[in-house]
Amino acid sequence: MLPPSAIAGVSVVCALAPWVFTQPVVLRLLAAAAAVTAIVGAVVMRHWDAQAGKRVADLTRARASDEWRFEERVAELESDLEESRELRMKLEQRLRAKRAELAGLRNEHAALLRRYAAAEAERANVLEERRVLEIEAAVPARALPP
Repeated sequence: MLPPSAIAGVSVVCALAPWVFTQPVVLRLLAAAAAVTAIVGAVVMRHWDAQAGKRVADLTRARASDEWRFEERVAELESDLEESRELRMKLEQRLRAKRAELAGLRNEHAALLRRYAAAEAERANVLEERRVLEIEAAVPARALPP
């Protein structure tokens, strides 16, 4: 703030001083001071412009770097997404295969249970027939009346 204020103050003094002073030497000194003030103002402005240009270049470079990092991160995430989709598909296929295997085992188990139940029923029938035969064999045969 000090350089712009000083430059503006000197410029105002140089502009208003000819209203107060009429001597040629003083007027020449005021003109010289105004010229020096203009040169110093130009140098300060050029310095500010250079600094602003550097800041803009730095910000542009940082923005480009951020955009590049963002695009790189998006690409990484997209590849991770694709890999996870592939893995999910493989796992779903494996799950379907295991479910099919489990369904087959359940069917086989049910068939074995049916066979076992049929065998047990047949065994029970055989035992019942044997028991009936033993009962019939144990009872003495009645003699036929003469």
